[in-house]
Amino acid sequence: MSVPVTTTGAYTFQARVWDDQTLLEETTWDTQDDTTTLISWTITGRPDPTFPDDIFFSVLVNGSVNVNEEEPRRAGASVSYPDEVADQCSAAVPVTAALVGDPASLGAGQTVTVQGEGLLSGEDVDVVLEETGERVGGVTTGRTPRSRTGQDPYSVTATLPDDLAPGDYVLVVQGRTSQRTARLPLTVS
Repeated sequence: MSVPVTTTGAYTFQARVWDDQTLLEETTWDTQDDTTTLISWTITGRPDPTFPDDIFFSVLVNGSVNVNEEEPRRAGASVSYPDEVADQCSAAVPVTAALVGDPASLGAGQTVTVQGEGLLSGEDVDVVLEETGERVGGVTTGRTPRSRTGQDPYSVTATLPDDLAPGDYVLVVQGRTSQRTARLPLTVS
């Protein structure tokens, strides 16, 4: 998402992006003349639904929201975007996944641990066997993620089906809130 910010004079400007009173991102730049600066922010998930304004942008001049004492103007705006857009943007955030232990000795019925980074802290996670669509593990916290944009480490367990024939498979790890996924190829002997 790009927001053009038109500024005048020689000042230090800061653009801040907020969601539910949480500072998500901050950009600082200096100007010498009148100019327009394009500030870009990457959508990494749905905004917190607690407040009616989804995302709020504010611009500070020399560390203050007021231009000066005589001219107390605030520079800010709220923006909204559909959940579908947020889900598509969030799903594009890279997620890593790796098996803990010896991946060469996997067998049917075995419980494995998958660790990685890129999901939101505290979100519910599903681990699905791609070939059958069966949920074979994950974690259900039942709580709202602590981070709306973070790419925190995660660790989940999955149990391979008892009747899984030897061969190549893919475990899909997916965050329920962020819709972010990772694919983890494995071989069952």
